[in-house]
Amino acid sequence: IFTKYVFAFEITGALLITATVGAMVLTHRERTERAKTQRELAEQRVREGKHLPPLPAPGVYARHNAVDIPGLLPDGTPSDLTVMQTLRERGQIRDVSQKSLADLKALEQRSGERLGREDADSATRGAGPASAAENSEAAK
Repeated sequence: IFTKYVFAFEITGALLITATVGAMVLTHRERTERAKTQRELAEQRVREGKHLPPLPAPGVYARHNAVDIPGLLPDGTPSDLTVMQTLRERGQIRDVSQKSLADLKALEQRSGERLGREDADSATRGAGPASAAENSEAAK
């Protein structure tokens, strides 16, 4: 093999030596400017308005990026497998699904009061058959 492919081995060796020398030159260069710190890089990202926190992992129906808040399964129930084992053992998993529903209900009630609905609570319960009939009469 070494007698038949001598020229190919010489070319491969020359390419490897060139790559090694190039990597050393690029790695061990003298810096002309001061390297930015992580704080300076973070401030620059904030000024430019880039997306700062990491995005949720694919396949997770997440509403938060915090490590102590579980991702949601497709049916809406929280999955404890998306939280670190240490936090699960300590019982430090936050469940924000009920808090989110309460916040949403309060928001709907405030918007109903602001828009002048008689029964702002009926908007949070959804439109039933009686309220659908009332809406059609009010539209006339």
